[in-house]
Amino acid sequence: MDLEQHILAVVEPELNPTEIKFVDFNEEDGGDRQSKTIGAVAPVVQVNGFQFTGEMIESVNLNLSKVLPSVNLILNDITQAFALEFMPRDGDVITLFINSKHTDTFKTIHMDFEITNISLSTDSVDNIPEINISGIARIPKYFAETCRNFEAGTSLDHLELIARDLKIGLATNIETTDDLMLRIQPYIPTFQFIEDIVENSYIAENSFQRYYIDQFYYLNFIGMK
Repeated sequence: MDLEQHILAVVEPELNPTEIKFVDFNEEDGGDRQSKTIGAVAPVVQVNGFQFTGEMIESVNLNLSKVLPSVNLILNDITQAFALEFMPRDGDVITLFINSKHTDTFKTIHMDFEITNISLSTDSVDNIPEINISGIARIPKYFAETCRNFEAGTSLDHLELIARDLKIGLATNIETTDDLMLRIQPYIPTFQFIEDIVENSYIAENSFQRYYIDQFYYLNFIGMK
């Protein structure tokens, strides 16, 4: 399987993840530029306003093998405050921040994840609770059931409209698709409607298309041969 050409951004993401605030170490007054290394040596994880850094993070597994990014974390609650004051409630999110020292080569990852599972171990080393937590990328309205119609356009045109509605980006290696038609989303989840569009999209007999959302909030619509 080969890409037809380079993947280029068509729409830039507008979705903003939860802000993570850091101490600036008086950098504006000439202090050490330590804040530039935060999240670069080790990731920063924020859950319900509580920040885990350094030795509080046992492991971070960012999974990009499926349509939506997911994350699995093992955290050490050294202060033992998380289980009391900061335990997640319905609607809370995980915010992952991985800073890049070389932004020209690698982009900084800053993404929110909806919590799908959380557990605290009863047996812990040195009486430090161990938190196992997992989540899936938070894209508002991605799972929402909606009824709407789209005027005649190609699958690429309609995916761009959906991406703009979700406030995510669109990146593709496809110049155009040969599948002009009206499309209707009949009270089905948006993710299912996207899957239907991609599955029925057409470029040529020797091509097929796939899509995924990456860790930078881009919907990637990819043509393969």
